[in-house]
Amino acid sequence: MIRSHRRLKQFFLTLVALPALVLAIGLDVPATDPVYDFLKRLETRGIVRGLNDMALPFTRDEVVALLQKAATKESELSSIEKSILREFLADYRYETKRHVSSLDSIDAPIYQKRYFWKFPGKLFSRENGVEENHLLMYENGDNFFWFDVGARARVDWKDNHQKQMVSDRYLFRGALGKSLTFHTFFARIAKKYNPSFTEPYDEEIGNWSMFQPDSVVSLDVLQSSLVYHNDRFDLGLFRQPISWGASGTNNLILSKNVPMFSYIGFNTRFKGVKLTFLNGSLMNDSTQFRGLSIEERNRSKYIAAHRLDIPLFHGTTAIGFSEMVIYGDREIELSYVMPFGFFWAAGHSLEDRDNMLMAMDFKTTFLKNVTFYGSALIDEMRFGELGNHWWANKHALQAGARFSPTIASIPIDFQAEFTAVRPWTYTHKTLTTDYTQNGICLGFPYGANSQAWFFQIGASFTRRLSVSGQFLHLKQGIDDATHFWGGNPTVSYELRDTTYDHSTKWLMGDIQITNLMKIVCNYELFNDFYIKTGAEFNAVELNDERESHRFGYIELEVNF
Repeated sequence: MIRSHRRLKQFFLTLVALPALVLAIGLDVPATDPVYDFLKRLETRGIVRGLNDMALPFTRDEVVALLQKAATKESELSSIEKSILREFLADYRYETKRHVSSLDSIDAPIYQKRYFWKFPGKLFSRENGVEENHLLMYENGDNFFWFDVGARARVDWKDNHQKQMVSDRYLFRGALGKSLTFHTFFARIAKKYNPSFTEPYDEEIGNWSMFQPDSVVSLDVLQSSLVYHNDRFDLGLFRQPISWGASGTNNLILSKNVPMFSYIGFNTRFKGVKLTFLNGSLMNDSTQFRGLSIEERNRSKYIAAHRLDIPLFHGTTAIGFSEMVIYGDREIELSYVMPFGFFWAAGHSLEDRDNMLMAMDFKTTFLKNVTFYGSALIDEMRFGELGNHWWANKHALQAGARFSPTIASIPIDFQAEFTAVRPWTYTHKTLTTDYTQNGICLGFPYGANSQAWFFQIGASFTRRLSVSGQFLHLKQGIDDATHFWGGNPTVSYELRDTTYDHSTKWLMGDIQITNLMKIVCNYELFNDFYIKTGAEFNAVELNDERESHRFGYIELEVNF
């Protein structure tokens, strides 16, 4: 019986993967790409409509279509916005000009005659409207291959302590015909270990690191995709950042800040309505504890999620409905592989063993230069207990607005947001059913039993120079020696103090207050050669005790 089940699983995975090997999807633009922030601004200003960015990533063709819409209204843009738009369009030169001209050979600049005499001029070029650099490229109609190389060097300060990081990266992407696309991104990172400066880089959170004998910490990052694309649907295999939610920064549903996981993805569109589905493999929480047995660490954990996004009022408003389920300790559940239907009904038929969550989000731009958005996530709820303090009313609410004026031709973007997440939201009974990837919450970055005010402002003073600032005021209920208060998603809700089952408020336990201010400056000194610098100030108060720190960094990044 077990053997036949495994054969069924292998057959199913082969059946799903085979079309991607023969066919595949449009090449994705990473959910962390700055083009999305620019498109959000254009939408808020009413320059483009139909930006369904509550589920990312988009394909390059989808991004180009939106940029080209903006180009038809270039007269409504400021001079700085125009230069930013032209620069993005130049980076998507292949999609906009592939039918005008094509290159039917391998273009490897390093092998060109007198390349090393030309190289300094190309490396230190400040010419505008130039496509991103490619070290090696081949293009012939609908077939193309690009190979890029990059490097980073960064120095960080914390009070009087310092750490350094260096990284090299490699990106290979391409397409075979109009249907099959692929990409792979690989980066190696090494930092000097400092026991007085243990705050991790974003790439380290939830990922495996290796300590070297000379006090160097090293890790690597991998992204990849293989996708089939046609006019009706996309189907592929992915390992890349994803983002589901209206906030963009602090999503309640799926946050791009979470460690990546591999998944099968499917989406389809009809008259602007979009259905998105994924079924992926997660790492259970035991991987954080090296002392546990291999049997514990190998316990299976999966996520299935789908969402429906619907545009309204000529594209000025959009609403989204999502369902997510986390399950494990068994083979892939075929009931959760179907993109259509309702997971909660399937879960009930499976004897309610799994962690079901539902969410709704919306955004609207009915006022020019302003976007209002909101999200509601339900982990569990009993209608008879609504308005009461029952512990299992596990849900989260979020509301925010973006304001995008232009002052003296300078694009300014302001975002204000409030989020409240009740205790025990995202938690479940076991380490294979809580809403985490390797111990990190898949949803709101600051977890449950929390309330947060978030403000962000950004300005582009030129095409090359941008500055942004953030302020976060965060309240969190903290576990103590005698009680778990539902803020840690890796702690089973069966460990709660049941005497509080009907007196669980929005914040429980000792309240920790964090105030964080961050300033970041990004300058493109030469084409694809960036200087980034930032400063952060944070203060944490708990039980009348206060601790504060100052952080700063400077980073150089170059891409060939």
